[in-house]
Amino acid sequence: MANQAKEKKYVYFFGGKKAEGKADMKNLLGGKGANLAEMGNTVLNVGLNDITREGLIRKTKNPRFVYDSQRRLIQMYSDVVMEKAAGFEPAEGYS
Repeated sequence: MANQAKEKKYVYFFGGKKAEGKADMKNLLGGKGANLAEMGNTVLNVGLNDITREGLIRKTKNPRFVYDSQRRLIQMYSDVVMEKAAGFEPAEGYS
């Protein structure tokens, strides 16, 4: 059957340093799904705070890696959550 209709995709993968979805796929994945796909490597960093950061530094013996992970979390969070929130406009001089 050469003219079979293409199967509709119901499951999109994100994880393992790759994601099939993107933030601009909100109509298909929903807002949370699209942003989770966009934040795929960062989602793993969500638990980083002052206490867990110090523990991770001791565990990995790599402070630069840990601080960079926390920086990327904060940067991605601000991009996905703050700037994309409906009607949110930063005050002049802040960005």
